[in-house]
Amino acid sequence: MSAKRYIRLKELRPLSRGAHIPDSAYLALTDGSLKSGPFIWSTDEFGFLETGSSSTGGRQLFLMGDSFVESMFAQPTTRFAAVLESQVRARGHRVDVRNAGYSGATTLQTFNTMVNKIAPLTRPGDVILIFPSQSDAAAALDHGGYWGGSARYATLLPPRGTSQGSVADPRLETRKALRLIAAAARALELHVVVASTPFRQGNFAWDATLRNQYARNRSRYEKYLSFRLALIEDTAIIARETGLRHIAAADWLSGLPELFYDELHLNETGHEVLGKRLADEISLEFAVPTVL
Repeated sequence: MSAKRYIRLKELRPLSRGAHIPDSAYLALTDGSLKSGPFIWSTDEFGFLETGSSSTGGRQLFLMGDSFVESMFAQPTTRFAAVLESQVRARGHRVDVRNAGYSGATTLQTFNTMVNKIAPLTRPGDVILIFPSQSDAAAALDHGGYWGGSARYATLLPPRGTSQGSVADPRLETRKALRLIAAAARALELHVVVASTPFRQGNFAWDATLRNQYARNRSRYEKYLSFRLALIEDTAIIARETGLRHIAAADWLSGLPELFYDELHLNETGHEVLGKRLADEISLEFAVPTVL
């Protein structure tokens, strides 16, 4: 008899803790700004990564996305989620950040988590901040898209019988997923904000980190770069089209490769810079009194 199939909810185990230590092979692909660890992590009763600060019992800010948001190779208090939380609180707002980031989560999987996990936990005045997933690039370009045969990116597991083969228009799937998020936000009366997801942008000719990550394959790098830039553009387009507020976070870090330890992940300085800039923007969402 074949194994029972299920739709995967990408989340961390509740009330868990541990430590991540990057191995030598991983460190060799960074620019040297990633420390060796260990990087401690823990989750609350709902599986959200803790920020290292006590709860205020106030309004909630849910952060959603892939490993960029999860930030496992950063200490709890230095992740941009924690910096954002402390900065928003310093502006006089009682806000608790819930980090729902998960490595490899696609934008479609983020939609699934928003609808089936986050929505029931929201209260009036809460905000959901979504970073559309740069993991969509690998899913679309190398694994047959959201419904491809990769257990890492597929929404339905086991992924047998769902492969689409190649994706004719890699941008189309992400655009549809973003529209789904907007439609669900309206239907479920969720306060959703989308932010363009930053990544390391440098000159492939001299950026050793990018060259190493792509094994000096310029054509492969350019294919991924084209998708990542399109994701930033499409995030803004769909936000404007659907009425979601858009934060151009990728623009802030564009041309600043020194804020990333590899192509997709912030180093400690990058976390601080992004967290502070986000606080300026997201505090506007908490300036309006909660209507019960």
